Amino acid sequence: MTLEKVATFCVKDTNTTIYIAIGTVMDFEASDPASAAIVNASNPTCIADFINGTSEIEQLIQQAGSEKLLAARLALPTSGENTRCEVGDAKIHGPFPQSRLPSHYVVDAAGPNYVEHDFDNYEEVDELLMSAYGMSLELCKEKGLGEVATGLISFSTKGKRSLKQILALSLSSLGYWAQENPETTLKSIYMCAPSKKIADKIVECGKKLGLVPEEEK
Repeated sequence: MTLEKVATFCVKDTNTTIYIAIGTVMDFEASDPASAAIVNASNPTCIADFINGTSEIEQLIQQAGSEKLLAARLALPTSGENTRCEVGDAKIHGPFPQSRLPSHYVVDAAGPNYVEHDFDNYEEVDELLMSAYGMSLELCKEKGLGEVATGLISFSTKGKRSLKQILALSLSSLGYWAQENPETTLKSIYMCAPSKKIADKIVECGKKLGLVPEEEK
C-alpha cells in the first residue's frame, strides 16, 4: 500500500507543501529516502511496548528499524520513569540506509496524553502538542532533509478535545512551522490519516484555517 493523496496545501510565502494523505507513515514512498524522515507518534520512553500494548504502527516502525533503531533509542539518556523524550519534544535517529524503513531517518515525537490533564489546563496541553510537531520538523531541518511523513500525534489520547480540534491543532502546527521557516530544505510534509473520513476532516479544518487545496483553485 502507498499513501493516497487527497489534498495539497501550498503554505503561503514558503517553499513548503503540506499533503493530506490516507495511510500510515510506513506507506510513505519518499522520492529520496536518504533525505527523508517519518515521524512516529511515540511515548516518552521511545520504545514500542509489545507486551502491554502500543500502537500497531509504532511496533511496525521498531520492527522495520530492527536492532539499529532500537539501539539508537536505548542510547538516549533517561530521566524519571525511563523517559527518553519529554512530552512536547522529539528525538531523531538515523540514518538507517539498510533497514526496511521507508526513510533513512525516524523521529520520535512525544505528544501529550490529554486524558491525564484537567480540561481547564487544555490550552497548555495544546502547546505541548504543537511543540511536538514543531520540534519534529526542526530536527528534520537541522539534518537538511527534504521530505517528512508524520502520523497524527496524540490522536488516540485526545481526552475531551474533539477530533476536529486535534486535527486543526495538528495541521496548524505544521503550517505555522513552515511559515516561520520559509527557507527550509523541508519542502514536502505528508500528514497521514488512517481513513478517508479523517483525511476529509483534516481538509475541512484546513479550509477553516484559511488554506485552499490546490485541487480547488
